[in-house]
Amino acid sequence: MEIRNNLQLAPLRAVSSEGSQTSPVRAGGSTPGELQVSDSARELGQLAKLVHAASGIRQDKVDAIRSQIESGSYHVNLDKLADRMSSEV
Repeated sequence: MEIRNNLQLAPLRAVSSEGSQTSPVRAGGSTPGELQVSDSARELGQLAKLVHAASGIRQDKVDAIRSQIESGSYHVNLDKLADRMSSEV
């Protein structure tokens, strides 16, 4: 199993002082003016902060399972999984 981070965000674009869009902003570039961030990107950033601040996430457990998955030593108890899935239906 491979865990991927496939976030697709709208690119940042430079905005002139008059407010019209100009060329895309490049990393490391020195584009004068302001940056315009899409509403989707702004919301995604806020959600990411909320997720990281959530007290219900046990990062130590997440890290341990991620390590097991990456090393190929994580095993799923299929009987237990099937029982839980059927009890939720």
